[in-house]
Amino acid sequence: MFFAPESPWWLVRRGRLQDARAVVKRLTSDKNVNFDIDKNVALMVVTTEHERSINAETTYLACFQGTNLRRTLIVIGIYCIQTLNGNPLRGYSTYFYQQAGLPTTQAFNMTIAGFAVAIVGGLFSWVLLPLFGRRTIYFWSLVLMFIIMILVGALGFPQSRSPTPAFAWAIGSLLIVSSFLYNCSIGPLTNTLCSEIPSSLLRSKSVVLARWTYAVTHIIAGVLTPYQLNPTAWNWGARTGLFWAGGCLISIVFAYFCVPEPKDRTTAELDILFERKVSPRHFSKTPVDLTEAIYGDDEKKF
Repeated sequence: MFFAPESPWWLVRRGRLQDARAVVKRLTSDKNVNFDIDKNVALMVVTTEHERSINAETTYLACFQGTNLRRTLIVIGIYCIQTLNGNPLRGYSTYFYQQAGLPTTQAFNMTIAGFAVAIVGGLFSWVLLPLFGRRTIYFWSLVLMFIIMILVGALGFPQSRSPTPAFAWAIGSLLIVSSFLYNCSIGPLTNTLCSEIPSSLLRSKSVVLARWTYAVTHIIAGVLTPYQLNPTAWNWGARTGLFWAGGCLISIVFAYFCVPEPKDRTTAELDILFERKVSPRHFSKTPVDLTEAIYGDDEKKF
C-alpha cells in the first residue's frame, strides 16, 4: 500500500486534475504511445459530471436507486457466486480428500498441489483475461465448473458403496482442476467485474455491500460444508459436489441473464448502457456516442 498511488478518479472528484494526470501518467506504460493522458483525464471529468447530474447522492441508499440498483445487484450476485461455485468445498479440501478415500498424507499432498495449481491459474489469468471478453470467460468457466462438480458428485456414489483408490484419486484430481479453473477465471474476474460495473461515484460503496453479502453467504456455507462432509453428520462425502453443482447452475443462469460485458468500455459508456437499460447480452455490440448521449444533438454539431 505504501507504493500504491491514489485513485485518479478520487482525485478528479476533488478537483485535483494535475495530481490525477500525474497518477495516470505513472500507471501508463511508456510503450503505449497512442494513449492520450489529457484526454483520459478529461473523460474522467466528463463522466463524473454526468454521474453527478443524474445522481447527486453518493450514499449507500443511492446504490439501490435508479439504474444503480441494477448495477449493485449484479455486483452482489457476482460476489455471491464466489461461494456458490463450490469454493467452500475447496476450502475444506484436505478433509474432503480424506472423506473421499485418500490417506491422510496423500490428502495433505493433494491440498498442497491444489495451492500450487491455484498459483499457476492466477498467473495464467494474466494471459487469458486480455484475450477474451469478461462475460465470455466468466460464463463458460461456470459451465465447466458445473460439469466438474457433477462429476465429483457422481463419483461419490460408487465411492461411498465400495471405496477404491481409483475413485478417490479421480475425485481429488477433479477438485484440483476446479481450483485451477477458479483461479484463472472466476476468482480474478470477480474483482475485475466488481470494479468495472458500478458507477465511479458509488464504486467503493457497491463493493462494500457486495463484500458484506459475500461474507454472509460464506458464513452459511462454512456452517453447511462440515455437516455435508462429516461421516457422523450428513455423510455426503464426495456427493457434496452435487450440492455445489446446483450452486453453479444458479450462477450460470445469473451470469447469462445479468452479467454484462464491460471489456473495452469506458466508465462513461457503461453509464450510458445502463441508463438505456441495454440487455447484458448486448453490451459488447451496442454502439455508444458519448457526445450525443451526454450533451445531446446540439453539442454534437460542434
